[in-house]
Amino acid sequence: MVTTECDELTLHAIRYGLLPAWLCAEQMHPDDLAAIIAALGNAVRVQSPWLSAAEAAEYLRCKVSRVRKLTSTGDLPVERDGSRVLYHREALDEFVRNGGAISP
Repeated sequence: MVTTECDELTLHAIRYGLLPAWLCAEQMHPDDLAAIIAALGNAVRVQSPWLSAAEAAEYLRCKVSRVRKLTSTGDLPVERDGSRVLYHREALDEFVRNGGAISP
């Protein structure tokens, strides 16, 4: 059962199923509750569709050197923002769906 010890944000999270109701038990330490809410805030953060080379490698589950090699050969689709090379998740998905590339 939810007690009046919970703040409005916690009650909202419980109402929408993001937190279990037992978190509002009177024995819950406020610091513990704050840490849980902060962790939830990070967990539901919206992910950008744009990835760095390291993130693209993690996304494709390969080494960064392979991503860079495929980029330099023009096999992997990229966008540039000044000197930054960015990879779009959808373009990476399409690259894989189309068979990818022969291992360099």
